[in-house]
Amino acid sequence: MRILRWIERVLDTLLQTAILGLVTGLIVTVSWQVFSRYILNKPSTSTDELARFMLVWLVLLGAAYCVGKKSHLAIDLLSMGSSIKIRQWFNLYVDLMILGFTLFVMVYGGFRLLASIASSNGISPAMQMPLEYLFMILPVSGLLMAAYSTLSIMTFLITRFEKPGLASQEPGTLRD
Repeated sequence: MRILRWIERVLDTLLQTAILGLVTGLIVTVSWQVFSRYILNKPSTSTDELARFMLVWLVLLGAAYCVGKKSHLAIDLLSMGSSIKIRQWFNLYVDLMILGFTLFVMVYGGFRLLASIASSNGISPAMQMPLEYLFMILPVSGLLMAAYSTLSIMTFLITRFEKPGLASQEPGTLRD
């Protein structure tokens, strides 16, 4: 369990740092865009596109962080009012569905999209940057979500079958 907690803390720290950097970059970029347009009367040509790219990265990394913190959207109606055992198994099912979706759609589909963009030499219009840099976030965030889901599944299995005294804790919560 200690190694699982350590991995989760490392992922949390990496994502928090990246999200903080992206939010800071987004604020600076949008502020510069407003300043250059209204104060200098000479709008910057690439800040709008850069802000869009950063927003896409921010949203997908934020989604990965939400999966790790179990604050993602889930349909709780089925598990509300149920016993803790049923909620645990329902949460395991949700983790398995997230794992399947992220591996197939985001990772596999993301890599296929990257290959397609690379073969067509897609370039962003304003910054003249390869579009692979924008779409690279799909498999990256998919792998992060899959890692969090795997950690949650492993925690559930360990607490459920190896340590009966901890079986009452919610799956995915890495506590002693």
